[in-house]
Amino acid sequence: MNLTHALLGEHGVFASLFDHLEQLARSGATVATLQTALAAPARALVEHARMEENLLFPAIEQAMGSIPPLHVMKLEHSEIERQLEVLERHTDPAVLAREILGMLEFTKAHFAKEEHVLFPMAEQCVGSSKLGTLTSQWSKQRAVHCE
Repeated sequence: MNLTHALLGEHGVFASLFDHLEQLARSGATVATLQTALAAPARALVEHARMEENLLFPAIEQAMGSIPPLHVMKLEHSEIERQLEVLERHTDPAVLAREILGMLEFTKAHFAKEEHVLFPMAEQCVGSSKLGTLTSQWSKQRAVHCE
């Protein structure tokens, strides 16, 4: 296993959480229900972005320099975080539901870019050995055992 595989696995977990949030947003749930359902995935999403920025991005920059795809990914991480902060302030359930659906759409598109462009690029330019070393750091930060 390498770091891109670990991060991709996290994307898989987010897919399930996003499906649940989407169902709630489309169900006419209350603000309290939506906010409660959003809290843990929102925190995890920010932590996931930080993991990428602190482990994967520096390795890519070391191998390739500062390249436009990394700049885009960082901007999109900031935008996702901004959207999550805005969601905390909504008091109208219909507006909150609509904004959650927009955030989910944006985040899914962001994940697709990572999965189809960034992760393959990292595997090619960073290499298996370095990505394996980074997986050890990921597993320590996530407090999971990984070989």
